[in-house]
Amino acid sequence: LSSSLAWKQAASHPSRRVCTMALSCQYPSLFCISCGEFIHALAACESVAAMGLETVGAGLQRPDLAQGVKRTALFRALPNAPATQLDRWERDLLEMPAHVTSILNWRLSRALPLDWSSPNASIGKDAWSHVWEQEYDRLEGLTVDYMVHPHHWAHVDRWFDPESGSQIIDTALCHAFSPLSGSVLGRDASG
Repeated sequence: LSSSLAWKQAASHPSRRVCTMALSCQYPSLFCISCGEFIHALAACESVAAMGLETVGAGLQRPDLAQGVKRTALFRALPNAPATQLDRWERDLLEMPAHVTSILNWRLSRALPLDWSSPNASIGKDAWSHVWEQEYDRLEGLTVDYMVHPHHWAHVDRWFDPESGSQIIDTALCHAFSPLSGSVLGRDASG
């Protein structure tokens, strides 16, 4: 899948953004809905997930990144996940850039449900609980450095693993990445 999510800064609260994206389109990838494309993209999709996002933590090492890869992962907390464990999972994710130096820019957000979402019945209204974004200067930063790092396997993966006894995040997730021609996270932070 490839994606470049479109964010709109919410004027009333600087740490909240509105994310609009089309999911389950007739096309084989995720598509953003920018203001000018909203009606056309919406009509082509069987499902649209819209969420407000509240930043939990973020960092910029290269806000001026000119070429690279943006990864966006959408996660769903299990319904009875204890708040203390979700807090620990969020901290584990936010520790990743300290261990995986190829993560140049990052942001973890909690998803806030919006009334105008229209997800299909198999996903559910409050489908995504978190959005984890990273930017890299090369694809291998994600596919090799991040994915095989011991911190990922020892501290992060357990929260997804049904056999670990620690699972609090659904294994059904959205993992999208695409080339970028300028830092999305850097632009968001300066705008």
